[in-house]
Amino acid sequence: MYRRLFMDIEREQVRETIRRKEHREKINRIKKEKELQRQEQEEQVRAAIESRNPVTGETAEEAKERQREEQMHVKEIMEMHRKRKQKNKETERFVGALRAAMQEKVEKQGITLPPLCACSTDIWGSGPDMCANNCMFYRNPKAYAKALSSLLQSCEIA
Repeated sequence: MYRRLFMDIEREQVRETIRRKEHREKINRIKKEKELQRQEQEEQVRAAIESRNPVTGETAEEAKERQREEQMHVKEIMEMHRKRKQKNKETERFVGALRAAMQEKVEKQGITLPPLCACSTDIWGSGPDMCANNCMFYRNPKAYAKALSSLLQSCEIA
C-alpha cells in the first residue's frame, strides 16, 4: 500500500513538472509575440516621426544610403573605364612592337608584303588608328594584331 501511494505521488509530481514546463513555454512564447508587436509599433512611430523629403519622399538615412550606393556605382564605373584604357594602351603597345619587329625582319630579308586591307597601298600605312571607319581594323587592334601575326606566320618571317 505504501508503495502504491508513493508511486501515485511520484506520478503526480512528474505531471506537475510537465504542466509547469508547458506553462513556462507558453508564457515565453507570449512574451516574444508581445515584444515583436512592441518593436513593430515603435518602428511605425519612428517612421511616422522621421522627417521625409517632400520631393523624393525618403528619410535622411535613406538619402544617405542612396548617395553611398551612387558613389560606389560611380567608383565601379571609373575603375572599369581605367582598366579599359589600360588594356587599350597595352594592346596599342603590343601592336606597335609587333609592327616594328615585323618591319625590321622584312627589311633584313628584303620581302615585300601585301597590304592587310584596302585602306593603304602598303602594309605599313594601315593600322587600327589609320584605317577608314568602314575597315575591319578600324579601332580594332586585336583583329589587326591577329592578322599581322598570321601574315608573319604565312610569309615565314618569324
